[in-house]
Amino acid sequence: MKFVVATTAISIVAHSVNAHGYLSQPAAHFPHGVDTKYNAILTGSCDPAFSGINWDDSPEANTAMFTKSFPNSQFKTLRAMMDTAASDCGSTDLTGSPVDVSSLSSMKWQNDQG
Repeated sequence: MKFVVATTAISIVAHSVNAHGYLSQPAAHFPHGVDTKYNAILTGSCDPAFSGINWDDSPEANTAMFTKSFPNSQFKTLRAMMDTAASDCGSTDLTGSPVDVSSLSSMKWQNDQG
């Protein structure tokens, strides 16, 4: 689970990430159906701890670099970092019930509208 979160965070911090998707297992709920358009991009310039770092290495190297750099950033949580660019995507149901993921060994992320 930590790897999934770290890998997701790396893709957010990368210099240019042109992708968006949604969590499908456990299922995310969108009140108006699935919409995979993105509304913001975080780059290495979001915090001095991430600037000037090579983010186009392997997923493993990028994850290790993010894990090393994140504690030196201004952010206490990944959510706090993401909220600086997009606090509300406008498509997510913010009133949904929490999902207990403690028993899951994997999660599924997908990017399609079909």
